[in-house]
Amino acid sequence: MARRGRGFGGGTGVLFTLIAFVFLTIVAGGIATLMYQRAVKAEKVADDSRKSLERVARTAERTKLETDLADTKGGSLVARLLEDYGQVRLWITGNREEKQTAIQEYVSKNIPEGFTVFGYIEKLAAEKNAADADIVKAKEESKAATDKVAALQTARDALADAFRKATDENKGTYGNLEKGFKSTMASASKNLDSATKDFSQQLSEKDVQVKQQEALIAQKDQEITGLKQRIRELQPKRGEGGSVAVVDPATLPDGTIASILQEENLVYIDRGRRQHIVPGMTFEVYDKATGVSRDDHGDLRGKATIEVVSMSEESSVARIVRRVSRKTILEGDIIANAVYDPNYKFKFMVFGDFDIDQIGQASTSDKLRIKTVITQWGGSLTDDLTYDTDFLVLGQEPKFPDALPPGTIDPDQISKHKAAVERFNEYSKLIAAAKSLSVPVLNQNRFLALVGYYRR
Repeated sequence: MARRGRGFGGGTGVLFTLIAFVFLTIVAGGIATLMYQRAVKAEKVADDSRKSLERVARTAERTKLETDLADTKGGSLVARLLEDYGQVRLWITGNREEKQTAIQEYVSKNIPEGFTVFGYIEKLAAEKNAADADIVKAKEESKAATDKVAALQTARDALADAFRKATDENKGTYGNLEKGFKSTMASASKNLDSATKDFSQQLSEKDVQVKQQEALIAQKDQEITGLKQRIRELQPKRGEGGSVAVVDPATLPDGTIASILQEENLVYIDRGRRQHIVPGMTFEVYDKATGVSRDDHGDLRGKATIEVVSMSEESSVARIVRRVSRKTILEGDIIANAVYDPNYKFKFMVFGDFDIDQIGQASTSDKLRIKTVITQWGGSLTDDLTYDTDFLVLGQEPKFPDALPPGTIDPDQISKHKAAVERFNEYSKLIAAAKSLSVPVLNQNRFLALVGYYRR
């Protein structure tokens, strides 16, 4: 009985063990299934995260960004990038929050086409260095001339000492020596006076050149300082819809008044042969504060007109041929000529009939004079109006002809009427085309005003 009981009990333990094993196996399988599902879900989340990150920045871009920002500590890559961008704006404008458009505005308005900001500053600095070298050379030449005058004075003093010594040694020949001395001294004094006059003139010319160069250097320094301080104003202003505002190149300044010789009725300008100035070229003078603007009568005439009479490499002398009463020409005033530009050859289309001297009758010769002024002063002519045309110069506006009387059969009358209609239509179409292409239109009076034309 006892063995049976133990045998039954042992079988029961095995059964319970088997049941427990099966239960644990089922539980383990369930846990494994649950863990697998979670692993699949986690892998999907990780894959989606990788794809989102790739859309923001690829691995190679993140690696390059991390390399570029290696010196910036702390924060995420975006935070470090924003910090670096803020530092750049702070360095350029002094304001970490400055707008990109504010930085761009000044560039297009003040930096010539083809230059970067730093490139233009380097150009101005190079011009300043060249002007410094010219001043040093002028001062050296002035010193050499002064030394030569001193040498002549020393020679004259030595001659006087020799005469006095000869007089003491030989009293008998005093009269002849005195006569010879006076003759020699007169000749020496004459030569010295002539040399002194020549050197004084040379010194005066050098002083004028030095003043011109100093004025030019001051102007270049001012331009460089202005560029460095106003970088945030560098890019053309935008109109509605983001369109670029068109600037009439005829109203842009072409140089400045460097100095004034009031008694001689002359001025120096900071443009010379190197900037393609030619004799006879005229400019209108405008106040430096207002720029090229209309006067009290609504005309584009400046407060004076000047005509170039002589040039050097970097400057020119011009005489004042017209001036407005009660208005004074000042150093720093700007000069403008619609045809001239030191760095660009403007293209002009000339159309119509012109009466330059206002005699009441248009002539072919007046149209030829307009074209001659353009080509002589650096512009070029074109027969077609395209987007590449800089100015359209129009003569007198033709009148639309009256209708021919009914029954007109005269071929000559019909031909003239047809030509007049075509002339009027062509004139109107050119104005419309110029407006469409944003080409500035200059009528005869405005063109003559902007080139400083005056009746000789």
